[in-house]
This record gives sequence, C-alpha cells and structure tokens, in this order.
Amino acid sequence: MICPDFVVTETHKRAIGTDGKPLGATPMQESKLMTAEQCAQLCLYASITGRWLRVDANATIADIVKTICNELQEFEQG
Repeated sequence: MICPDFVVTETHKRAIGTDGKPLGATPMQESKLMTAEQCAQLCLYASITGRWLRVDANATIADIVKTICNELQEFEQG
C-alpha cells in the first residue's frame, strides 16, 4: 500500500470551501509539498523494492532519481 502525504495537484485548487464554493487557491504551502512527479518516482521505487523511501521535501527530481538508483543497486546486491 502506498500512502503519500500531500501532493501538489489541481485537486487542491478545486476543493470546496465552507461556503460551498471552489477555493480557487490552495490554503497549503505548495512549496513544501511534493510534486506529482516526485510522488510517482517514490511510488515506483516502493513498488519495485517493497520498501518506502523517505526524501527531503525540498529534494529535486534529480536527487530522488539518484537516491533511487543507489538504493536499487544495494537492493540488487542483496
């Protein structure tokens, strides 16, 4: 099972407020949330290895890919 924390998507902008109208803007600090692409990379890693990988919220895609490659090499070696 994969259960990511908050991910930046358009869904947040379409959420309905207490007045029943779309928020239009997310109340969350999107800069602190992972992107959908980061989430997909982490989900792929978890599905291949059966392990979850924790990364810094400010990690770039390149950082995540590098970490995943290193982890997969260790996984393959046993």
